Amino acid sequence: RNPDDPEAAEKFDRLTRAKDLLLDPARRADFDRKRKAKRELEQRFAQEDEKRRKLREDLEGRENRSAAAVAAAGQAAAAAEARKRHAQMDFAARIKAKEAELAGRQ
Repeated sequence: RNPDDPEAAEKFDRLTRAKDLLLDPARRADFDRKRKAKRELEQRFAQEDEKRRKLREDLEGRENRSAAAVAAAGQAAAAAEARKRHAQMDFAARIKAKEAELAGRQ
């Protein structure tokens, strides 16, 4: 219906999904419950005093840094394992080459 708009299909899809969500009572109730919970959380954070907000933000920052450190450690372990596997494969290839060389001499 809208050949001039390259985003028409995407818009139609979004509208269809929104209509389906609003017409399904179970999904609508779930959506409303999530919106209400989000709004209550925002109100609670708005009522927070400065000291409590600072403590919460500090805790969240420490948790984020800890999660990043755990992820980095996991990546380092994976990299070390990859290096170890590569070294083992290289060593095995050299042994096979040496065996082939010795077999060729006999």
